[in-house]
Amino acid sequence: MNRMVDRAEPANVGQTTRTRKTIRCTLVLAFCAAVLSHTDSQSASDKYLVRRQMTQTVKRLCDALGNRLEKPGKERLTWTGRAVWEQAGSRREALVTVAWQYPGLLRVEQQEGAVTEIIGFDGTAAWRASGPLRPADIALIEMLLYDTPEHFFISQDTSTALFLSSSYTNIKKDKQGKLEKSNSLVFGLRGATGSPRYYYFGDTSLLLDTIRYSPPGAGRTEMVEVQIQNWVKIQGETLVSRMSKTFDDETLSLVLEQATVGPAGDTGVFRKGQ
Repeated sequence: MNRMVDRAEPANVGQTTRTRKTIRCTLVLAFCAAVLSHTDSQSASDKYLVRRQMTQTVKRLCDALGNRLEKPGKERLTWTGRAVWEQAGSRREALVTVAWQYPGLLRVEQQEGAVTEIIGFDGTAAWRASGPLRPADIALIEMLLYDTPEHFFISQDTSTALFLSSSYTNIKKDKQGKLEKSNSLVFGLRGATGSPRYYYFGDTSLLLDTIRYSPPGAGRTEMVEVQIQNWVKIQGETLVSRMSKTFDDETLSLVLEQATVGPAGDTGVFRKGQ
């Protein structure tokens, strides 16, 4: 299995890329910490999503997802599957076990051969058990915390503003070369940090299929795109089983092969050293 290697490039270019990724990670994880802090400050009866605060359209989207963000007993999601990082012709793959707990605690075990790495987010800071976080770790944490349907709904219960609702028609060729048309409901979220994030929901399925946004950093023009596919029903909840993210010159893909839904458990497993 090939490991990801850096391309030869001027030192200042490499430094700029690392700086961009550091800025993006800092802003993303700071926002996630703010979301978690806001939810923890609420009473037990108020910490879940409140329907009366939603528009009719958002209520329909929430119905399609399930009720795990509204009622106790389904706060923890556990997946097993594969993560694949691709860059400049190189490819790296790891088996992963992911534990996510409402409203944004994360633990990921990555196994490559005989080596197991554990990373996570404890509500305040991201961490890696064996040392400093690597860019690939940052990308995976960001994807699982920020580029998800859960984040879209949880963010609306904070200071993040839902500022756009429109329709979008996408025309593309299918595998046989025929043109096919799909319609999306588009929402934009603008938070205290970074540029707006646009969420595209299928107007028939009411499930999230694409997220687009410009990453933090002055003068950035490229767009990050997240594709979400293969939704599955597990214990009455609709869960993502495949997602991919293109950013800078990299692609990160997740294939989640098994999943369980259960009540909140010990939060200690989401802290470094546990």
